[in-house]
Amino acid sequence: MGNVRAGLKRIGPHFRLGEGGQIAHMKKDSGFTLIELMIVVAIIGILASIAIPQYIKYIKRTRTTEGLAHLKNLYDSLVDWYSNPDLGNGSFASNENAMARTGGLSFSSHFVQEGAWWNNGDLSYTYVVTSVVGPGGGIIPNIQASARNPEAVFGRVLISTEHGEGTISSVSPSY
Repeated sequence: MGNVRAGLKRIGPHFRLGEGGQIAHMKKDSGFTLIELMIVVAIIGILASIAIPQYIKYIKRTRTTEGLAHLKNLYDSLVDWYSNPDLGNGSFASNENAMARTGGLSFSSHFVQEGAWWNNGDLSYTYVVTSVVGPGGGIIPNIQASARNPEAVFGRVLISTEHGEGTISSVSPSY
């Protein structure tokens, strides 16, 4: 191999023989080998293949939970409208523009966010509001939420129950 420097002789890949016959370590090349980098990339790929589908499921469940919360809020606002003497006073709000008995304001003016959901839906769902006659003769809001994109949510169809709690009527096939 020859001299590395004057007076020093290499005696292996990592050692050299000094002037006085002492064995000294040579400076090792720094950096990663190609195989080390490939192993790291493979580990990251395996972790990503597990994490990404779980994250997508989490997002779908979150969107469905948000839809159920909006369903409950819309139901509660309709019940408030119906039972409040200054608003509906026993009349059901047939649309988001239903006028209050006093004050001349609409449902959407009193319940701004719920009126927006009724009219335009939210990011994941559209809402259809109807009413049914309850067992005591009172009006019960009946709300159905349909997914804008069934592949993006867990619950494809959500419906309100008699007391306003939402339930999942149909599940997305891709979940």
